[in-house]
Amino acid sequence: MKAHLLFPDRDLDLTAALPPQSAALINDLRLNVVFGAMAQGDAVIAKVVPHVLLAGTDDVAVILYRQSVMRELMEKEDFCRNLYAFLKQTLADEHKSYLHMRNTSVSGVIFDAARSLDVLSGPLQKLKVIANKQKTLATSTALRRLFEILDEELDDSLFADLFEYSRVFRAPEMLLNARLGDGNKGVDYRLRGFPGARFRWLKDLIGQWLPPNSYRLDPRDDNGARALNDLRERALGGAAASMQQGKDHVLSFLTNLRDELAFYVGVLNLRRRLYARQLPFCFPEIEASGCRSFDAKDLYDIALALASDQPITGNNVPMTGNRTGTIITGANQGGKSTCLRSIGLSLLMARCGLFVGAEHLTTAMVGGMFTHFKREEDRTLQSGKFDEELRRLDDLLTYVRDDSVVLFNESFSSTNEMEGSAISFDVMDALMASGVRVFFVTHQYTFAHRVFLLRRDQTLFLRASGRKGADRDFRLEPGEPSETSEAADLYQRVFGVALSPPIKTT
Repeated sequence: MKAHLLFPDRDLDLTAALPPQSAALINDLRLNVVFGAMAQGDAVIAKVVPHVLLAGTDDVAVILYRQSVMRELMEKEDFCRNLYAFLKQTLADEHKSYLHMRNTSVSGVIFDAARSLDVLSGPLQKLKVIANKQKTLATSTALRRLFEILDEELDDSLFADLFEYSRVFRAPEMLLNARLGDGNKGVDYRLRGFPGARFRWLKDLIGQWLPPNSYRLDPRDDNGARALNDLRERALGGAAASMQQGKDHVLSFLTNLRDELAFYVGVLNLRRRLYARQLPFCFPEIEASGCRSFDAKDLYDIALALASDQPITGNNVPMTGNRTGTIITGANQGGKSTCLRSIGLSLLMARCGLFVGAEHLTTAMVGGMFTHFKREEDRTLQSGKFDEELRRLDDLLTYVRDDSVVLFNESFSSTNEMEGSAISFDVMDALMASGVRVFFVTHQYTFAHRVFLLRRDQTLFLRASGRKGADRDFRLEPGEPSETSEAADLYQRVFGVALSPPIKTT
């Protein structure tokens, strides 16, 4: 049995390594805020969500597959949460009840497997009832298939077998056979059955009577007892392997179902937080392969919305047509970096099948997400900040492919305007020529103006308003890069006083 709630053809693999550059994504997009809102203190969700969100997928069919599951579970939120809690409790009970009783001997393996299956038989019967009811109500392909398989596999014969295994493997008597091998040593030991399992009441009646060709071991014969136990262990070897395999199969399925369902519970937790703030969200429309557009309406930064109770401003980002790049310029503290994070977070969420923080979003498929943000001073650096920026860029470019997206936030600002602008232009130009979508926040007017002159048809230009105080709404508007870097605004923010106007002389 397979859960297949995240992939139509395979299970979630939590042992897989996170994609390259994941640490930078977590830091630059403030993903820990999103992870925390989804987990809400649940250790399982906290483990699952980063794997699913950061790994993503470039398969449109998988994205649509997950979206259909999410839409259904949003309509059945209580059922989803109750099923997840049921699975968590079932696995916790199994683990807790026999944690100190497990050992590696053959008899111990069988005893442990039989007791575990005994504990799980009740929950499996409840799961059977749930599946039988839900298989006709499910609307998504994934959930309908899951409940149909559960209803088919968890049949009466399975529970009869579980009951029989749990009973007979505790029996003190067994039948086995073997043959003589080299040196008249016993080989090919095989378990044949448990003669006393069904008619133990008869043995109680006949007392100490022994059938013909029987031998009773003396209670003080320690060597004989060890030899007899050795025979028992050899005979039970095959049964132990089968029992362990059966137990592992059941536990693996229940664990995987719990983990994959944990992601959707995390989605419901996030949805509840956004509802509380009356913020919009939508499932993105994914364009056909070969497109490079990104068209968003009222796009906002979900991480900021979760971390702040202040009003949230959305932005329109119409990077459509032949455009494969966006340059954002304008005033300090005007919402440029927030807009950039909202773009990155929406693409990251879109490529794992999640809803996004926007009224509407249409985007091309994303093969990989990468960020190159300006870093604050770090005393551990062995060289200058500019060298560090170039090293990070070199490492990032190792993993970028033609359907990737790269976000730059004030990159190459640690050098002078002329040199930084030249590098920024060359990097953006080369990436866009390779089919990579580029979003670039910059104060480098020389760079932005050069792109405006030479790549205007391929680039969207957004500009933060220079309005101050209560008039500032943090909304970006399309516009040609401004020649001013708003230095007066920065001076006032840092020093607390307005910059004096220049003195005119005649």
